[in-house]
Amino acid sequence: MPCKKSSFTILPVCMGLSVYLILLVIYLPPFSPVPCPDDPDSPLPFGKAYSHNAKCSYAKASRTGLALSILAFLFGVFNAAQNAMKRFFDLIMAWFLLCFLSVPILVVGLMVKLSSQGPVLYWSDRVGLDNSIFRMPKFRTMRVDTPAVATHLMKNPDDYLTPIGSFLRRFSLDELPQLYSVLKGDISFVGPRLALYNQDDLVELRTGKGIHKLIPGITGWAQVNGRDELPIPVKVKFDEYYLRNRSFILDLKIRL
Repeated sequence: MPCKKSSFTILPVCMGLSVYLILLVIYLPPFSPVPCPDDPDSPLPFGKAYSHNAKCSYAKASRTGLALSILAFLFGVFNAAQNAMKRFFDLIMAWFLLCFLSVPILVVGLMVKLSSQGPVLYWSDRVGLDNSIFRMPKFRTMRVDTPAVATHLMKNPDDYLTPIGSFLRRFSLDELPQLYSVLKGDISFVGPRLALYNQDDLVELRTGKGIHKLIPGITGWAQVNGRDELPIPVKVKFDEYYLRNRSFILDLKIRL
């Protein structure tokens, strides 16, 4: 059964439906009803060779298989609905903020251009869904000769800041161009914080926990609990908590 890609994440539905069909085939062969009779001589689909206990066991297994398959299908539908709701919210918020903040975005861009040499936007390689690499724009807050490493790995990161770089970072104004990446679907407003392509330690720990299966976000559970001050293993623990407990309500809590 092919799973056609759409603007929403329908993979969980396809997976759930596939599990449903597989379990249905395993536990419910094409004959029904499956009896669990009081009479030991009651006929079975496979003949009378089975005992009374075997008949009942087969019927119970069929009911169990049906229940599991229905649960798997409902789980897939729930995940798909949750992902669709999140994507819909991202699109609405991104378009609204882009329109509402269009003038501030232009002003910040002009300030960046006039305050230092180099391009207005800095396109950084980031790790996205399933550890794929994509390019994400930000307002440039550091000089063009800055090493391409994470800020926490630099000895004196403030030495590389532009005259307005510290101001932009303090109020997260440098992240306004990321609305483009949200509209494109590379990132979400909420999710595991974007990792640089060369943060191998962070990527490895996240992959081991299955966090790489989530779309990264502008902010996340780790950011509201410490931002860059947290050690990487602690960040991954917060990311894992988000993976296990993600919901629309939790996303709202992180945004607020």
